[in-house]
Amino acid sequence: MREQLEAPHHNGAELEAARLFMSAIDQSSESIFITDAHGAILYVNRNFEETSGYTREELLGQTPRLLKSGKHPPSFYRHLWATLSRGQVYRSNMVNQRKDGSLYQEEAHIAPVRDACGKIIGFVSVKTNITKYVKAQLALETTNQNLARSNAELEQFAYVASHDLQEPLRSVSSCLQLLKIRYAGRLDERADQFIAHAVAGSQRMRELIDDLLTLSRLDAVQDTLVATDSTAVFEAVRADLAHAIEESGAQLTCEALPPVNVAPQTLGQLFQNLIGNAIKFCGGRPPVVRVRAQREGDEWVFAVSDQGIGIEPQHFERIFRLFQRLHTRDEFPGTGLGLAICQKIVERHGGRIWIDSQPGYGTTFFFTLPAIN
Repeated sequence: MREQLEAPHHNGAELEAARLFMSAIDQSSESIFITDAHGAILYVNRNFEETSGYTREELLGQTPRLLKSGKHPPSFYRHLWATLSRGQVYRSNMVNQRKDGSLYQEEAHIAPVRDACGKIIGFVSVKTNITKYVKAQLALETTNQNLARSNAELEQFAYVASHDLQEPLRSVSSCLQLLKIRYAGRLDERADQFIAHAVAGSQRMRELIDDLLTLSRLDAVQDTLVATDSTAVFEAVRADLAHAIEESGAQLTCEALPPVNVAPQTLGQLFQNLIGNAIKFCGGRPPVVRVRAQREGDEWVFAVSDQGIGIEPQHFERIFRLFQRLHTRDEFPGTGLGLAICQKIVERHGGRIWIDSQPGYGTTFFFTLPAIN
């Protein structure tokens, strides 16, 4: 190949250009080699020597079979040659073997070279060593699998622990309620306070366990997706919240909502948490809550708006984290899991949830759900 460049029919400018071209190929970070029409190697660059472990002298005249690793079946190579014989560029990843017997992986691009009449007279191969990339990819996949397994085990643990805690907590709560009813006023004032604190604590614990169970059960949501009338789900939630609505004097309005492909019980949980928050954080005024939806492309954007106390912008992301609270339990009751549950419900349905709020002027929670085509 290099000797051909010295042929007398080249003028000086052409010769210099050819030398620069070959120098650039020789210094390329890719492994490059050129063969004749039968696959005999005519030229290799420096990177090919370094990658394969063979010297240029050892490679010239040989065929790429020298690098076969035994990791590919005969059909792999038949497909390679069939593609090249049709005059097409061949692209594939392959495992090759160095001179020392070690294996490496390459991304190969092999193209036919034609003469002036269109006849194939050789092939040019450009290969990128992807061994490190493949190893990193396998390590990442292993890490992801381990993480998924750990998450599944953690979710199972949360479910079992929460479920098993319910029975003893139920017994404790019942005994405390009996103490409060039977001995109220019969002991001293301090004892009444202790009993009241214990009853309130057991109630908070029960609410926390219920929310943890809800969070754990959400992993089954993808198995139960059905076409659901979201207006009907909203009306069911309105009925469930009837006491809170009446007690707070809330005005709860809803525009016509679309059918969506969801797990109905989790959509109800989503509405209940967001509407319940709107009623809770009303700021002492009768709550005004509005629910609506708008089609945007392949999804519906739902909005739950109120005119309550609002949220500072720096807390917009924080409020979706587990056990995050912006107020004390004395100010507003709750477990700090409600919005985390909302986020998980929405994301398990392939949607997004976000917030727009201004302190003193209310809050709007937006979330998306895929539209039924």
